[in-house]
Amino acid sequence: MATHGFEPGHLVVCRYRLPSEHQPWIHGIHIGEVVEPGDDPATWNGHNSEREYCELARVVPVRYCRRFSCSGCRARHPEGFLQHDGADALTRITEEEAGLSLPAQVLRFIGLEALRNLARAHYPGASDLLAEQDKEVSA
Repeated sequence: MATHGFEPGHLVVCRYRLPSEHQPWIHGIHIGEVVEPGDDPATWNGHNSEREYCELARVVPVRYCRRFSCSGCRARHPEGFLQHDGADALTRITEEEAGLSLPAQVLRFIGLEALRNLARAHYPGASDLLAEQDKEVSA
């Protein structure tokens, strides 16, 4: 059942979980998968269910970094981590986008200036991707 237009299994990124444009190397891009909210008030807070909470608060339950684990989460959260994020901050993405390298994800989800900063930090592959972008712009 959809929660604010997001179906269980949809892949998403959350705007406020992205690394900063100025320091995109701080952590990877957290790729999340929408999960079905629970219907039992006893397992949520005893008064209402997780689904009711999601509807009232306009949030969506998302399990991050389980299928597409970022480098920062692999050791700390091997099963991923669950968050309830605002529906208006979530963007659906494709499996292909989820599988991109960090430099390509930085370019796609944060932007060219963030990729430039990643290249300045000598992140592997960032300079090569930046050079490709510069070629496309000058062509």
